[in-house]
Amino acid sequence: MPFPGELRGGTLVTEGEIDWTFAKGEMMELQLVDPVSSRTAGVMVLDGQLYVACDLGFIWRRIPAPHRWGGSLIYRFKHWHEDAMRDDRVVLRIAGKRYGRRAVRVTDPEITAILSSRFEDSAERAFSKPLGPVPNAGPNDISFFRMDPRS
Repeated sequence: MPFPGELRGGTLVTEGEIDWTFAKGEMMELQLVDPVSSRTAGVMVLDGQLYVACDLGFIWRRIPAPHRWGGSLIYRFKHWHEDAMRDDRVVLRIAGKRYGRRAVRVTDPEITAILSSRFEDSAERAFSKPLGPVPNAGPNDISFFRMDPRS
């Protein structure tokens, strides 16, 4: 769920390229610059690059029933991925530090497959049981955004 307001606290890191390996397994706060809204998200790191998942039914429609209702509620209000495609400027806060980045949607099917598999594994560990099959009908999608330096 989005939260209003900017991420103001924390040291602002202005480095361009960063090896994000240090952030693996961390949670982060992700703020869109326009429109200003923030949310908490899990961090995914692949080859030192930072990624954020936007689950549009790929996982939440496959989790055990007691938890599925919350996922469906979040899905109904989820549109940050559309906002990020219109204006890719974001601010991340990880371990008390802020980073100005660009959210670039991943379109490479190979990278999407690797990240999807990792996301599934993480969800199965979190719920201590296998996920159901991917639904044939929507919503059953997932998007990933790579957090690139701003130019």
